[in-house]
Amino acid sequence: MLNMEQIKSIEEMRNAKMAYFKAEAENDTEGMELARQKVLELRKNGFQTTRGEWLAINAYTRNGRAEDDMIVVNDFGFDYDADDLLAVFEQLGVTEFLTTDSSTALMGWLFNAMTRGWQVVGSAIIPAKNEFEDDKKALRIKRA
Repeated sequence: MLNMEQIKSIEEMRNAKMAYFKAEAENDTEGMELARQKVLELRKNGFQTTRGEWLAINAYTRNGRAEDDMIVVNDFGFDYDADDLLAVFEQLGVTEFLTTDSSTALMGWLFNAMTRGWQVVGSAIIPAKNEFEDDKKALRIKRA
């Protein structure tokens, strides 16, 4: 379970990553370097995560959002990553998200999520962002 200092670090990491992606989109190499230095500083100061925590942070910060600003988790990792991923979501106040994960670990992951009080409440279609992508089928997962 993450403590408040770690949650603060997650928010700082999120802000640094968002600054990096914004600078990258604007071809701002100086802004990209400043954001990269912040990420390196956080790591140097002991910012460590489990795989499940990192997947949650990545989904929270980088992955695309659905039209209703719902977080989209594209990769759950392994079924044993569920506890850490969901714990981070719970601490960040995420109560519902979509997943497009279709891995072989999906059933085990959903089982673990359900034992933590999460449930599959429906399905959704995430529209393609451009003509080179296909619409994505997703499951809607919510904290019970």
